[in-house]
Amino acid sequence: GNTIFVVHKTKYPGAGFFRALNADSARNFIDNGRIFCQAAYKVGFDTVVTQFSDPSLLGIFKVISRNPVNEGMGYAVQRTEDDGYQVTLQLGPKRGA
Repeated sequence: GNTIFVVHKTKYPGAGFFRALNADSARNFIDNGRIFCQAAYKVGFDTVVTQFSDPSLLGIFKVISRNPVNEGMGYAVQRTEDDGYQVTLQLGPKRGA
């Protein structure tokens, strides 16, 4: 689809930051997000974090969480100091440190 996911590894094994750049329909964005979650977990990310300001993006995480692509998948939302959102996405069970 027309969505690009940029992921940066952190110094912590299995953890990263990501940003989604979308130029597609909402349905395709969700489908691409599901594929991203599977692929990121497969290459070694257990937990990824993103920040954004558009509250409508929270719906994507809700939709994906209703039918998770990996066992043990879930997410947590926090508000940032600048009134944005931070989502911590657990892609599956944590693997060895």
